[in-house]
Amino acid sequence: MASVMEDIDAALVESIPDDTERLGAIDAVLVGADVPATRYKPVDLGALMRDGVPPVEFAPGPLARGLVYASGVTGFTAHPESGKTTIVQRLALDALRAGGHVIYLDFEQGEAETVRRFSALGAVPADLDPARFVYLPFPGPVDWIALGALWDDHPGAMGVFDSTRGILRTLGLDEDRASEVGQFMDPLVEFALTREVPCLLIDHVAKAATDSTGYARGSGDKLAAVQAQWFVKRVRPFSETEAGEVELHRWKARSGGLPRVHRLGIGDGEGRLPITRLDADLSAEGKIDTAIIKFLRDHDESASLAVVEKGIEGRADTIRDRVKALAQDESRPVIAVPAGQFTRYAYDADLDHEPTAPLAF
Repeated sequence: MASVMEDIDAALVESIPDDTERLGAIDAVLVGADVPATRYKPVDLGALMRDGVPPVEFAPGPLARGLVYASGVTGFTAHPESGKTTIVQRLALDALRAGGHVIYLDFEQGEAETVRRFSALGAVPADLDPARFVYLPFPGPVDWIALGALWDDHPGAMGVFDSTRGILRTLGLDEDRASEVGQFMDPLVEFALTREVPCLLIDHVAKAATDSTGYARGSGDKLAAVQAQWFVKRVRPFSETEAGEVELHRWKARSGGLPRVHRLGIGDGEGRLPITRLDADLSAEGKIDTAIIKFLRDHDESASLAVVEKGIEGRADTIRDRVKALAQDESRPVIAVPAGQFTRYAYDADLDHEPTAPLAF
């Protein structure tokens, strides 16, 4: 700012030689121009609240609901051969079939393996039309300016980054150092959020990691940065010759709306890898949620907590807590209905995205 003022002063010396008069003229211009005193731009959160907080939105496709936010970075981490890449490629295929675009940065597989996997998922050549599917094998260090140009040509495209390990290596960064991991993670998150696109990030875990560990391999800064994170747990092995099962355990959901667990069947044992939804959650909590939704769906009108408790098998306090939690979850088909000083609960068909049908094409 000081150097700019000096330049302005020097430019006006000839036309306004008097120092006092010249400085007075500059001050008058600055005051009248309403020059901002700071680069920070406050946001009126109260206005946003009055206008209504935008609902949680998901990426396109039947698999993405409750799994991938429409904007931001969603991480998929797992041990080798657990299904993370298969799931991410299915999400990309869904986006393409919904009429969207996908930009796929492959640091690990190569063309032949990528085509083989997409083929097993049911893709045909038309699905991978380069006009909408931009595939970049082993692209080298991430160049955000070049990527921005790609997204300018394919606005709204879903991004796939496979994988964090390969990306950090090309950048010469150590995944065990938060300061270095942040040099990639922070720009990625900013890129996805400012462009309002979903980016899927594949990562690996340490050998001892489990669904309850909560961290991918290396720095915890990976988890801190993303908007959502899933741990992919192989329950039964799958391949083109055997049908298996995986569970996706939620490690992070910054915007809410993500179930605790997804259960998926993968493979038909006949050379293909169709993905089907199994019961969303077979935990004790998940079974109660399913029972509550069914009870309210079959109930002709809204019901009080006491009525729901009597209609569901289980501890009354647990059922009561799960009813309230479902009503607060915008992705589940249970709503709270004010009734005087009490609250009743009802089923809302418009919110029902519960798994009911196979996802296989």
